[in-house]
Amino acid sequence: MNLLSQPRLDRLSALLSRFKLSVEVDFAGSMSLNRAVAGLIGQGGFHILRQGTIQLDRHPPITAPALILMPRQDAHRLRVAAGATAQLISGSLDFGPSDINPIIAALPNPAIIPMDHNLEATLLLLEQEAVAPRCGAQAILDRICEILLIQALRHLIASQSVQAGVLAALADERLARALAAIHTDPAAPWTLASLADLAGMSRTAFALTFHRRSGRTVGEYLAWWRTSLAKQLLEQGNSLKRVAGEVGYESTNALAQQMRRILGVGPREILRRQKLTPPPRAK
Repeated sequence: MNLLSQPRLDRLSALLSRFKLSVEVDFAGSMSLNRAVAGLIGQGGFHILRQGTIQLDRHPPITAPALILMPRQDAHRLRVAAGATAQLISGSLDFGPSDINPIIAALPNPAIIPMDHNLEATLLLLEQEAVAPRCGAQAILDRICEILLIQALRHLIASQSVQAGVLAALADERLARALAAIHTDPAAPWTLASLADLAGMSRTAFALTFHRRSGRTVGEYLAWWRTSLAKQLLEQGNSLKRVAGEVGYESTNALAQQMRRILGVGPREILRRQKLTPPPRAK
């Protein structure tokens, strides 16, 4: 078979299907004075520097084009030199539940990412909408920024810019094959041997490399992934019995024990919280 016709390894889609990214742009324009961001509306925030140079708190100056990704809420201040201006697009982002989200756990805060030629087309489309907004501009800006942030995650993996966590492990193609399988099918009866076989490595080499890259053993990551998904599914209103089957546990008791051990919260408590939490108000 021609190698070009073989499907390429998708390291992110299965992960992003579980922890969906949503973005809301709240600023697009010129900044000529210091801008304080005291509290981010969402889980975190981002700044896309289209033109100029800015300084984020005590970090070295950042020159356009660049993306400043702040996956966790954190007050911060942006500054420009006296008499200078910078063109920015800023907003809030949400990657889903922060306490169980491997993407948030893996990202530095902030992550400062120069935007290379691979992002030029997306950045150009973003600038066109920001400079001359038309019907649906807010929705379009939000969606384009989501695409840009996913491309930034792809860049962090490809450049091996993250040193630990799931993004660091996904940067190793051998580990990525095993991780993609775990993320896609958490209920499968995965073993160290079967995952090492997917990675094309010996069990010892796979176990050592996985732990060094991700910061967890294979068994720890698999259990953590399954129980994290279980928490998310329970919060979405699914029954405990159904959730146990979907994440690979033969009994609800086994899942409950693992959740209390790994996440510090049991399924009954999660279900009780859901009953007490009022549904979100329509916007």
